[in-house]
Amino acid sequence: QSACTFGPVLLAFFKVGCPTCQLVFPYIEKLHRALGEAGLTVLGVSQDDAEATVAFATEKGCTFRMLLDGEGYPASKAYGVAHVPSLFLIGKDGQVWETIVGWSKDAMNSMAGTAAGMVGAKPVVVCAAEDAAPPWKPG
Repeated sequence: QSACTFGPVLLAFFKVGCPTCQLVFPYIEKLHRALGEAGLTVLGVSQDDAEATVAFATEKGCTFRMLLDGEGYPASKAYGVAHVPSLFLIGKDGQVWETIVGWSKDAMNSMAGTAAGMVGAKPVVVCAAEDAAPPWKPG
């Protein structure tokens, strides 16, 4: 049995040209800023090339690490990603605790609450009810 040497991980699979991904990533950044120092590792997993991924991360103000899925999308296939964005909150035990496909304010706030509990932090609301984002959007 192996143990992780880092806290829980949020994997966020995306494609640069995906409108829903463009909507979601500022909220993922907000979650990263709220819980990153407490121990949540946030990783963007891009289905695009390095140049497009860097431009996207810069445009969206993302300060968390970005990974490239590579030819044939092996990471996406390993997680059964059929649509982007797909978010997976993975515990220290290696198990997927929560998944979001597409965008949902309620699901994002639920995931933020779960992640906060996993790192021993106070719950955070990353999607305020009154912000301009729609309550739900498919991937």
